[in-house]
Amino acid sequence: MFLVPLVVLIVLTYASRKMLLVKTILTCLMILVFGFWFVSDMFTGHGVTDAVYYQILNSAKGSSIHDIIWKVVAAGLFFAVFLSLLVTSYFLRKKPYKSRKFITPIYFVLFALTLFYSVPATNVYSSLSNLKYSNSVYASKFYVKPAKSKDNYNYVVIYAESLERTFRNLDGVNYIPRLSKIADSYDDFTNLIQTEGAGWTMAGLVNTQCGIPLSLPQGNSANNLSAFLEGAKCIGQKFQEEGYQSLFIRGSDKAFAGGDKFLSQHGWGTLQDKEYFLKNNIVDPKKVQGWGVEDDALLSHAWDEFNRLSQHEGKFVLSLLTVNTHAPSGMVLKSCEPEIPSNIKNNMLRAVSCSDYLLSNFIEKIINSDHFDNTIIVLTSDHLMMANDASSMLNKHQNERRNNFIVIKKDRPAMKNSKLGTLMDVWPTVFDIANQQDVGVGFGVSLLKKESSGLVDWFLKNKNIAPFIGFSSTLWNNPSLSDRMVSDGNTIKIGDKQYNLPLYASVGKDNKFMDVYFDSFAIDAENLINKNEKIVYATQCYVVNGKSDGTCLYIMTKDRIVKRTINEKGITSEKASRFTSPLYIDELSGFSSGGPLKTTGTTLNPHGRVMPRGITFYGFNPGDVTHYESINFDTCAGKSIDIDGLYAFMKKHQHIIFASNDSPVCDGINVLDSVKNLFNSNQLMTLAFRQQIGGVINGNSANAETLVGYPLRQLDFFVNLKNNQLFSLCSVLNDC
Repeated sequence: MFLVPLVVLIVLTYASRKMLLVKTILTCLMILVFGFWFVSDMFTGHGVTDAVYYQILNSAKGSSIHDIIWKVVAAGLFFAVFLSLLVTSYFLRKKPYKSRKFITPIYFVLFALTLFYSVPATNVYSSLSNLKYSNSVYASKFYVKPAKSKDNYNYVVIYAESLERTFRNLDGVNYIPRLSKIADSYDDFTNLIQTEGAGWTMAGLVNTQCGIPLSLPQGNSANNLSAFLEGAKCIGQKFQEEGYQSLFIRGSDKAFAGGDKFLSQHGWGTLQDKEYFLKNNIVDPKKVQGWGVEDDALLSHAWDEFNRLSQHEGKFVLSLLTVNTHAPSGMVLKSCEPEIPSNIKNNMLRAVSCSDYLLSNFIEKIINSDHFDNTIIVLTSDHLMMANDASSMLNKHQNERRNNFIVIKKDRPAMKNSKLGTLMDVWPTVFDIANQQDVGVGFGVSLLKKESSGLVDWFLKNKNIAPFIGFSSTLWNNPSLSDRMVSDGNTIKIGDKQYNLPLYASVGKDNKFMDVYFDSFAIDAENLINKNEKIVYATQCYVVNGKSDGTCLYIMTKDRIVKRTINEKGITSEKASRFTSPLYIDELSGFSSGGPLKTTGTTLNPHGRVMPRGITFYGFNPGDVTHYESINFDTCAGKSIDIDGLYAFMKKHQHIIFASNDSPVCDGINVLDSVKNLFNSNQLMTLAFRQQIGGVINGNSANAETLVGYPLRQLDFFVNLKNNQLFSLCSVLNDC
């Protein structure tokens, strides 16, 4: 059917020969547009996408001739029609013709309608528009997949949690002198900055191993995905192709932030984590704290594994991730307390000093071993340290903060390298030191080379890496709204991708999912609405409307919402309605309440979204929401609500918003009896553990509206700050 307007245009071109040249040129241009769209759609199934432009700008080497033969035939047919029109018009240009009065105006009307409303033309235009703004195609020309090469070295790669280079000179004090001494004897890279798509552990692993920024809006949510960056090729896969044994050791849970999926799906053969240590009695349970296995126990085991792998025939890569310098306070271990200078009082700086002692000892043991000859040691921080007990000192040097990156190889002269780079340059540099020339990894380049990376050049000019983030987001191979959908009630499968519920995402003009989120819809909705023409939200139907079975997926634009009901067999119903969601109200504030492992908070204060545990009341007067006040009661700790203090608070403010977080009821102790009348809800007395509440009070308790969520489920709601009107999830999705 999409060809009908094109066929009619061709007929009208010759139905009247008035303005034949102009009509021929316009029709030929439309043939090229339709042909480009049709062949692109044969490749992608979604018309023209970034992937099409990427393939145009890159080699098709390795493509199967059987895969492209019919695309070539189709392109040839469109081109043949294009040439036929040019030839026909050339021979008809001077022949006499009978004027048909209305044909030419009809032609131009149809051409305009085809240009602005046909699927092929609008898709090509929108793809060019997206290209203009995202420039991901610009970034694609710098992307290199790591290729198999001849490598004679074993590798030990240490990710030192948050152990940035800045600690070598913080207010004139070197808190990692032992590692600094080692760095002074080998390759020390002094100028690794942190850009977008970096800044947390999972991003650091992706930055270094894949050479790309991590484009994931909720940075540690990848455990909700079935596939992790399946379009990227990373160094684990390179080592796998070269026959390496690969072992990754971490003291934390391997599934955290989707780490197990990333590593196992990108070539790593063996993963050892906290559970492995405990299950195999490698560590005393007392040596497992906070974020995981203490570093002295982890490094002791890593040393044993290094010796085992070194004595085994075959090459290996051993990587480990420490935990003891994790923000906010770090952890000081008994084994290194005697080695920490007594004048260091700050707990985080003491933890840094502890890691300096433990890591330098581990590295020196390898250097002094019989296996160092063919072993290259790499130490890098996974990211700059987040907010912590030493932030006041670090923030004074914000512009000078850099990541650590040290490469230790026998018989290499000591070198300080100040070339500007990022963690994406780590492995190309390491391979260069290992005498593997021109081994690219993603956007990374060797810091031993004179030329800088395309990413760094762009960053210096634009102070962002938007095109590179845009390209990296395409490597998730996200599905489309056109793909088949099934759901078992806890997850939803779209195409070949499976996601935990709830799920919400921005959707491109090609109907492909872009940024994907999982927690805290209420505090991300405003940003999604403002930046995208279309968004999607999916969860169990009962969470929205309290009654329906199955999974409900809502497709929302400014004036329309489509509801799909989905079960294990597929989409069972689809209903569209003209509806402008309250989410498009300018003065709307979101509240997302949930358990401690969920992202929660409110957009009431754009500078601090955190909501404390228990129940918090926010009070403000009409037209003066910026000067709101709040009062919190930690009811989870059994703290009773001071009813007199609360009523005094309410007298000061005409509008009240209340929201729980973590859990308003803990250990079976319910202290909400005194406020059940205030909330106009008898459900408060039967609240379960981590069952959230929220609502508004206007003027007095008689005007209270209360929402009660489901146990162990996040509660999202919205409030219009102009009139303190409450909107539940079902009211913003038109499904109450």
